[in-house]
Amino acid sequence: TTSIMKSYVCITKANDDFEAELIKSKLEDENIPCMTRQNDASGTMPHLRLERGIEILIPEEYEEQAEKALKGRQQ
Repeated sequence: TTSIMKSYVCITKANDDFEAELIKSKLEDENIPCMTRQNDASGTMPHLRLERGIEILIPEEYEEQAEKALKGRQQ
């Protein structure tokens, strides 16, 4: 893992790209930097994304703020 990834945590998981974009939008509206990570073997094994979901990553120092912003969201 790179040093930048060490400071990021998975705040939640999305089931698909649409849901991931909705979550990212909500976080960005609260000025919380975020990014997604998915393991689907570069698109060759899309079923992995369905099984594992798309991780929404944020810097760990924003974790409490992000939890408040996403409060009430079903996981």
